[in-house]
Amino acid sequence: MGARPGAEGTNWPPPPPPRRPILPGIDDATVRREMVDHEDKIGHLYKDTARGGGEVTIGVGHLLRRVEDAKKLPFRTRSGPRTEVEDGRPMTVVDVRPATAEEIEAAFKKIEAFQQPASSEKAYAAGSFDPKGGAAAKELGLDDIWLEEKDIDALLDADLRSRRDIAMQKLINDEISPDTVPPSIKMLLLDLQYNNGLGDKSARKHLIDPIRSRDWQRVKQEVRKYPISADRDRRRQEYVDEAIQWDAQRARQ
Repeated sequence: MGARPGAEGTNWPPPPPPRRPILPGIDDATVRREMVDHEDKIGHLYKDTARGGGEVTIGVGHLLRRVEDAKKLPFRTRSGPRTEVEDGRPMTVVDVRPATAEEIEAAFKKIEAFQQPASSEKAYAAGSFDPKGGAAAKELGLDDIWLEEKDIDALLDADLRSRRDIAMQKLINDEISPDTVPPSIKMLLLDLQYNNGLGDKSARKHLIDPIRSRDWQRVKQEVRKYPISADRDRRRQEYVDEAIQWDAQRARQ
């Protein structure tokens, strides 16, 4: 007779099945690092500078277009300080607790109302919104609410998988099997979808056609049409160089 669930020697409950990698051929840590290196990882709310006036943002470039979206996230805040006595000596104690919906809404609305300067050179960087001394935070009177790192990582993972699904489905819609595409080109498409959006079929045709024909030099030219920082554009060019090497290695096999 088999051991009942929970009995010694059995593996119960069974472990969850392993998750599919974000991008086959690239380990998940590398995919996450590629995005964090570009976007940074910010635990407090801030105003993005990439769009006119900016949008409320958190984590690794995760836009929060509505206050209801912010309220779904597990923000934390502090209560206190208060004084407790231990061994006859007073101690200052600050408690960390979940932020209330009202506290999240108040912080969101303060940042939402803030208009970034039209000039990107004068725009407030994400760190300026840090309640621990940031210039914009002082100006707005921001309360200290934040996401813990594990929650930022979970949000990034969900965003990457969502953008991955969109980008790979667009390849399929364009009659290209993702399995035939070099891993670095999948990373490129994920990056483009994450940061710019690949657009509809007609809008992305100029990029998809040379990917289909493996005209990598033309791909490099087309990628430059997607606005991004100079550093990120260089990394995108490197993705295409890696595809050239990947094709050459497969040709030798």
